Amino acid sequence: MRHLKRKVVLHIMKWIINQDRDKIYKYEGQSYFQIKDNYFNGSFICVNLWYKDNFLGSFDTFNECIEEVFRIIFTKETFYIVSGYFPF
Repeated sequence: MRHLKRKVVLHIMKWIINQDRDKIYKYEGQSYFQIKDNYFNGSFICVNLWYKDNFLGSFDTFNECIEEVFRIIFTKETFYIVSGYFPF
């Protein structure tokens, strides 16, 4: 009897937990990220990070937001918690 060797590839799901720690979203690829800048009365307020029309969090600068996206994309963990949480 001939034994066949099979290569098993496990795809581990990745989840994103928003900055407020109250919602979780399934990560389905990097093309769903959106970065939107916010202004009030002509003054820059913050940069918001969205994933599939779901708000993930706010950042002080565009660079901070981009770095967060890279950390989400390249994490090897099953869950990624968006940084910047501050309990009021």
